[in-house]
Amino acid sequence: MQFYEENRRPESNRKFLIKQVEEQSDWCDVTLRIGPWEKKFHGCVLVASPFFDQILKSNFLEKQTGKIEMAIGTPVTLEMAVMFLYGRKPLFTEENIEQMMDLAEFLLIPNLKAACVHWITRLNITEGNCINIIQLSSLYDLYIPECEEYFEGHCSKRFNTISRLT
Repeated sequence: MQFYEENRRPESNRKFLIKQVEEQSDWCDVTLRIGPWEKKFHGCVLVASPFFDQILKSNFLEKQTGKIEMAIGTPVTLEMAVMFLYGRKPLFTEENIEQMMDLAEFLLIPNLKAACVHWITRLNITEGNCINIIQLSSLYDLYIPECEEYFEGHCSKRFNTISRLT
């Protein structure tokens, strides 16, 4: 038996699975649907989410048909959340972060939630996004001290401006 002395990592199956999803291969056996949008994924990857695991293990109609109708998120955010299970890093934005947090909670994917929280904590706090971040912090029990400091610092300025006007 021969082996190579090179210290190489073997090719990952992940990229082949992603390619099959991109090509919508017949190997993709579970269809996710939101409204008119639908896309096929691998059931063996989806079960990394306890939500999908329960659906695909139970005697629900979705297991028999291989089609799961979703009512949370958008096609873009749902696909990003599912592709996270394939190892793809989502492209978070201020516009989609709340939906991504919702999907992470709903699909029971703690690593996706952790990635969302990490992105939020690295966000530059501004007057435009501070309230949204505080709302997310309240909804998901997050502690983001920079946001609180920003809010407290700017809140007193606003109250002073308002009191001068009245």
